[in-house]
Amino acid sequence: MTTKAVLPYNNRIHPYFGTATCLLLSITMIVFGKEVKDGIYSGLGFCFTTILPTLFPFFILSDLWASCYYINTNGHIARCFERLFKINGCAISSVVCGLICGFPMGVKLSSKLYENGRITKGELEGLCGFVNNPSLAFVVSGVGLGMLGSIKHGITLYIAVIISALLVGMFFSKKREFISKSDENSRQSFNLTKSIGSAGISSVSICSFIIFFSGLIGLISSVIKSHSATAVISGFLEISNAVKMIAACDEFPLQIRLILIAFALGFSGLSVHLQAFSFLPAEISRSKYLLMKLLQGVICSVIMMFFLLIK
Repeated sequence: MTTKAVLPYNNRIHPYFGTATCLLLSITMIVFGKEVKDGIYSGLGFCFTTILPTLFPFFILSDLWASCYYINTNGHIARCFERLFKINGCAISSVVCGLICGFPMGVKLSSKLYENGRITKGELEGLCGFVNNPSLAFVVSGVGLGMLGSIKHGITLYIAVIISALLVGMFFSKKREFISKSDENSRQSFNLTKSIGSAGISSVSICSFIIFFSGLIGLISSVIKSHSATAVISGFLEISNAVKMIAACDEFPLQIRLILIAFALGFSGLSVHLQAFSFLPAEISRSKYLLMKLLQGVICSVIMMFFLLIK
């Protein structure tokens, strides 16, 4: 007697829905092939000129940081951190790394703390939602000076990112049990060969997300002819393309562009979130993370609006 393997499917979805969707996407790719190709070329150029030279060394640095940093969890700064965020003080390094080095360094280091038994599952869920932020160099130099022509705007945007991240962390803080601090200063060993290999794989993986969403944005721009609408939609998809498009959108006054860019920086885009998910363990809530990032985007834009009003 032989058994026949049956592939499971969702009964609520019509059996032809998947086939029709694939057919529609294939036709779309053929009709708008040039726009998708141009978007992918743009993403490839951005990855080779900016992402790889920036992320690769920082991935190695994050491994070195994880093996060398020392946090006195009985000190005043660590205790203040624990009271504000209800997270073990050893996680201060993740917050600082996330704000200075940029995504996905904060999430990567937070996951390492969890894997090494330094923080609990609940602490990681509360931590990952506010440590995944754009880097200081990207916001101040790239966005402020490079795209907006003003380092002052870049500094203001970066301050808004910092404040919004900390506020979200405090808003979602709740009483948690800390892991015993008996081995709080134990460090993981640093293996340069392993770190270089891991950095290469992680960098290429992140570039693949950026290239995919660059092609998707190219497709959207070919369907939606409005540059301003495409720029706003991009803010939910991929941050580098979004801030570049919004900054160049003359249909909006400068104040509106700054508010939209602030939201894009705070939310960071679906591409960044998928990158973060690749580092997070399966048991960590993705929905809570997305809720925290969406709230950070809203708060960041409100803070930017406040800065513009008091200017």
